[in-house]
Amino acid sequence: MGRKAAARRRTALVTCQRTRKVRFRDHRQAIEALHRAANARKWSLLRGATTRRREQRAYPCGHCKGWHLTSQPLRLDLQTEDDMSLNENSNWEVEKCVAS
Repeated sequence: MGRKAAARRRTALVTCQRTRKVRFRDHRQAIEALHRAANARKWSLLRGATTRRREQRAYPCGHCKGWHLTSQPLRLDLQTEDDMSLNENSNWEVEKCVAS
């Protein structure tokens, strides 16, 4: 592992004060984390090990204006008023990452 990779791993994760979840600054950063989680699952499967990584999608946070990951599937029928107003007042899209 090189110095740059080691420095990235030591970077402290920023959390949302309201939800206490890891906060990603933008959609791209959240999607990259989803891909890392999918790769961790694949490698664990290949090694015959188990992993607790179950993230399925990224979603925007109305409290910290960042992005979070969740293991919950997208359920449009359960949107809250906060989620609906966020969708109406911004160009943010909730995308599901399909892990292959």
